[in-house]
Amino acid sequence: MRVFGKAGIAAASTLAFAAFMATGAAAAPVTLFKQNNGDTFNGGGNLHVNVASPTANAMAGGFRLKDGDDNAFVAWCLDIMNDLAIPAGGQQYNTTTAPFTNTTGALDPVTLANVEGLFETAYSSVDITDNAQSAGFQLALWEVLYETDASFDLTAGTFSQSKSGSAQDDAEAAANSYLALLAGGVVTQGYNFTYYESGTTGTGDQLSQNLVSVAPVPLPAAAWMLGLGLAGLYGARRRRKA
Repeated sequence: MRVFGKAGIAAASTLAFAAFMATGAAAAPVTLFKQNNGDTFNGGGNLHVNVASPTANAMAGGFRLKDGDDNAFVAWCLDIMNDLAIPAGGQQYNTTTAPFTNTTGALDPVTLANVEGLFETAYSSVDITDNAQSAGFQLALWEVLYETDASFDLTAGTFSQSKSGSAQDDAEAAANSYLALLAGGVVTQGYNFTYYESGTTGTGDQLSQNLVSVAPVPLPAAAWMLGLGLAGLYGARRRRKA
């Protein structure tokens, strides 16, 4: 485990983002299925939450999915305003290196860095079978995607969790602990990221939620800095354009 300061990260970010953009947005089609058609979470941790701006009532937690070859994995929602719609016959997605240009709008470099940074600093500490921790990590992901205030905090700001209950309180506390790790910028595990972009109807409506999954990968020491500076400073804020 190494701690990185801010000096030199901006330069690394520029180079890394240029390399990222050079790869383009090549997409490969894949059909995704639920591991258990009767339970999207397949017994894994999840909680019902209410959030503001965008207003939504949602189940928060890691989705248990699999591909056409029966490879099982956990996926996370990057698109709270659309429902996860995966029928028994599966749902077609495109994997993309530039999320999500065809549907909800591309993630800007800082937001993408915060999404990936949250995994690299916090995900290894998450017990995704635990309701509060699994829901808390999903809430933290939504926070870095949708918060417009100056800091990340699940109990305040434009994006917050309002459903009462001790379980939801525990999820908020877990989310804020993961966001604190993001702000600290200590990379504890490297990951390969797979972004799943939903297809659309003929009128442009999404068929399902956009998702992300990760697979752990060991990285040499020199690569930690490159990962840390992929597209901006972890924990950096962006304000939504008017």
